[in-house]
Amino acid sequence: MKNFFYKLLKILATRILAKNPNIIIIGVTGSVGKSTTKEAIYTVLSNSNNFKNHVVKSEGNLNTEVGLPLTILRQNKSPKKFLWPFYLIWLFLIVFFSNPLRNIKILVLEYATNQPGDIKYLCSIAKPNIAVITKIAPAHIGYFGTLKNIAKEKGSLAYAVSKDGLVILNKNDVFSKNIALTTNANIKYFDGKDFNNHILIATIIAKYLNIDDQEIKSSLGSITKLPGRLNVIKGKKSTTIIDDTYNANPESIKFALDFLEKYKSKGRKIAVLGDMLELGKMEIKYHREIGKLAKKKSDILILTGPKFNEVLSDAWFINSEKTAEYLLKNMKKNDIILVKGSNAMKMNMVVQKIRSYSS
Repeated sequence: MKNFFYKLLKILATRILAKNPNIIIIGVTGSVGKSTTKEAIYTVLSNSNNFKNHVVKSEGNLNTEVGLPLTILRQNKSPKKFLWPFYLIWLFLIVFFSNPLRNIKILVLEYATNQPGDIKYLCSIAKPNIAVITKIAPAHIGYFGTLKNIAKEKGSLAYAVSKDGLVILNKNDVFSKNIALTTNANIKYFDGKDFNNHILIATIIAKYLNIDDQEIKSSLGSITKLPGRLNVIKGKKSTTIIDDTYNANPESIKFALDFLEKYKSKGRKIAVLGDMLELGKMEIKYHREIGKLAKKKSDILILTGPKFNEVLSDAWFINSEKTAEYLLKNMKKNDIILVKGSNAMKMNMVVQKIRSYSS
């Protein structure tokens, strides 16, 4: 039944794309930063004179075998389970009696994966004209076993691009060279310092699509961060919080710790980290490595969750609720507090407890 359901959504999405053969499909994948990159690309393109009101992007987590077809069908979210039969009837009516992509010139889509073959399947629905691979890192490595396997999976997005398309790769990623060998498309590299990679990628695409330099510069200033992605907000007791709670893997935590280390502050730098999930047999190794790195890059390290239990820290708690209670009692004026962890650890609850809601 599940496979039939996926095939049905694929048929509907591919039928709509067949009605609009000139749409440019921009596919974004990677182990870190793909949602931020997608937003940056969308912002720059949708603010341009060439493409204003003619760009559609993936909303939220609509980046799977269900979400990607729904994005193509111009749906912003997936319905509750019991509504699906009625929803499918509605989608059929949309596909056969209208064209939701009429007047749309560009689709900016995320291609997510948590098992081998996912991206290949998504490419069979929407073959990208432009592919972006942000970085290969041990996200979901429990499902893939090795980084090499993750690179192969992510690289299938580049492989799907035809020779007249464009593939954008990370110059600093050791897997980019091998990925480049799998495609006949044009290749461009970005050479960023992590914090501005999304800007560099958006700029490359905008220039490739002949957007004026002044328009690009103006649009870059209007890029906003997504919730839980290195958002700097005010905390209680005159503290500053770096909210990076959307999710976590070893690479994204290293990225966040670099951000904390370089952030200018008069107070203590506190790293509050929750368990990283889906790391398989490598979880002990990665948690120890991250703990060691975090001790170097922060003044105080507070860990949360059973996987961090054996890692040296200044304080450890079993859940985010206990962590929040401790912080409320012990944080001081001018502290800069990084909060990060996998979604299931509910580290966003820590942020909600310690942030300031005053204007």
